[in-house]
Amino acid sequence: MKNNITINHVSIKLHSTFFSFTDQFEKLAGKIDLTSLGNIKNNPLEVESIIKNSSGFQDLMIFMKADHGALFYLDGESKKAFQYLIGNPLTAFSMTRHDLRAALYAPLRVLVYENQDGETFFEYDLPSDLFGQFGVEAVSEIGLSLDEKLFKLVEKADGHDIVSL
Repeated sequence: MKNNITINHVSIKLHSTFFSFTDQFEKLAGKIDLTSLGNIKNNPLEVESIIKNSSGFQDLMIFMKADHGALFYLDGESKKAFQYLIGNPLTAFSMTRHDLRAALYAPLRVLVYENQDGETFFEYDLPSDLFGQFGVEAVSEIGLSLDEKLFKLVEKADGHDIVSL
C-alpha cells in the first residue's frame, strides 16, 4: 500500500552565525547518553528518571549530532553543516503507544547549515505533518506540540523573534 502525503518543509534564516547558533542550540537542548537507555528492561523507572533529567528547553534533547559538512573535505572544501536527531524518548513513547508507526519519525531530524553567502539556516520537516499522516488524534496532537516546541527552541537559540510558522 502506498499513501501520498504532503509534508511542509520549514527553512528558517537565522540572525546568528553558524557556530553562535549551534553552540546556543546545544546548550539549550538536553543531551541523552544513548547507552543509558539500554537498561530500560531491568530498571525502567531509573531510565525514565535519567530521561527526565536529560531534558533541556521545551523538554527536547539531542540524540545525535553529525558533522555533515565534514564530508566536503572529500572535494577539498570546508562546509558548515550539522545534522541533529532531536526529541524526547518519553514523547516518542507517548505517540508510539497509540501508533507504532510514529517511531519512523521520532526523534526528529533537523539541519543547521551555512550557505555560500555566509547565512545560517535551520531546516526541518514539520512534525505535525510527519506524525499527522497516521490519522491518530493523540499522535497528531503531539505532532502539533512538537511544531511549537521546536520553533521555540530555535527562536531562543537564535536570540531573536522569528516570523511565526
